Amino acid sequence: MNQSSQPGTPEDGRPPTTTLHLNKFVPQPRQQPPPAPAAEDTATVVIRKLAAQVVASQPEPVAVPQGGGNALPATEMLGVVTYAYTKGVYRSEDIESKMVRDPALRQALGDGVPDAPTIRRFRRLNREAIVRTLESFSRWLRRKPALAAEAGQARPSAPGPPGVREGETTVVRMHQAAEDRLEKAMFTDNMARDQE
Repeated sequence: MNQSSQPGTPEDGRPPTTTLHLNKFVPQPRQQPPPAPAAEDTATVVIRKLAAQVVASQPEPVAVPQGGGNALPATEMLGVVTYAYTKGVYRSEDIESKMVRDPALRQALGDGVPDAPTIRRFRRLNREAIVRTLESFSRWLRRKPALAAEAGQARPSAPGPPGVREGETTVVRMHQAAEDRLEKAMFTDNMARDQE
């Protein structure tokens, strides 16, 4: 996991510890191709591609909340939320705070950074899309063991449920791990709101 200390303290008094490279999720103008990334194997680039694939193939359209807060386009919003969860940032307020502090996002969006309630609504409306993106990222990490180690994720090795073959066991574990991350995000958000 990419962790580093940053100056400053969020409103809840905890020092920020996880650096998110959110500038890769800045919406690109539709008429111009996006700039070529420096490295094709970075988590941000891969998650952005996976989010675009999920948005394009999702049976139900990925819903971007309208109203109270600002939101990124569907692909970028799915990418930001998924990326934050893979890095262990689960509270919607923390995701919002990290977006506000990202200079590339601020420059591109101005005051249009999604707020915590918008992030929560996006998560509730798009559970399946988030799980599919997390699963796809886990499959990608499985093929890239060095990057999996860097991301702090281990390859599954314990035996799976009875009657399930080896390959199926891995798929079941990846799905369960994705569901667990989403549940952790929901739990973390609910605990934070209860403490307010």
